[in-house]
Amino acid sequence: MPRLFRRNPTHWDWGPSKFGRCPYDDPSYTGRAVDVMLWVIPDRPDPIEGLHEWLSERLAKKPNAIRTPDLAHEPVVLIRPEPGRVVWDPPSVPPPRNKTEGHPATLRRAPA
Repeated sequence: MPRLFRRNPTHWDWGPSKFGRCPYDDPSYTGRAVDVMLWVIPDRPDPIEGLHEWLSERLAKKPNAIRTPDLAHEPVVLIRPEPGRVVWDPPSVPPPRNKTEGHPATLRRAPA
């Protein structure tokens, strides 16, 4: 299997949010800042199956959510085509970290 690449996070201003904005974010954000990342997951007839396979492999490599936090320890929720559908819900989600600093200045606005 070819090595899967990952790009550095991009920060998008997702616009106004019913939860407000993070007080630590740059004033250039109008709403909720979102980190957008890109990974290449296995190509399967059912994309959810490919996502499960990819996340399962990551979880096997880093099973301890406290010692080695990883994306595979977090729930995954669709935004399209079924907004809000939980497609990955691991049993031991670590507690959120306290945020003490914000995102860098806005790189772009999220697509509408």
